[in-house]
Amino acid sequence: MNDRRFPLGLDANGLARILRVDADGRLEVTLAGGAGVFQRQAVYLLEGPLYVHSGSLRIPNAAAAALRLLGVRLDVGSAPLGQGLVVDVHKDGVSIFSDPAKRPAVAAGAVWGASGAPDAWAWAVGERLTVDVDQVGSEFPGSDLTVTILVVGG
Repeated sequence: MNDRRFPLGLDANGLARILRVDADGRLEVTLAGGAGVFQRQAVYLLEGPLYVHSGSLRIPNAAAAALRLLGVRLDVGSAPLGQGLVVDVHKDGVSIFSDPAKRPAVAAGAVWGASGAPDAWAWAVGERLTVDVDQVGSEFPGSDLTVTILVVGG
């Protein structure tokens, strides 16, 4: 009896599927485009105590195609105290959140937070993102900020 084993993987719905193997037994991997398939992250770091400022570091869309901005996650090494941390992401100088309530925030005493869905979600080739720190903790500002911008290929 032929005891041939097939590698298994999970599809987009979490169901197990047999992965394709070529004639020599090598795993064939196909990267497909489309919504929700090819995810990326853009990361912005700010070390040390946090302070209110407009970001000058630019994160370009250097991909060969437009991308879709899905949301923003914030992580801090030390929590802000007294009031929360609020960050804004700008695309070529304009906020991607028309509603300030959707901006990414970390509540006072917490070490992570996230945004709602951005209103300006299309990120064209060559456009640049910047990160502003709009508010820090009033008793302790918080420290060591990581901003993770989630995007998906279009």
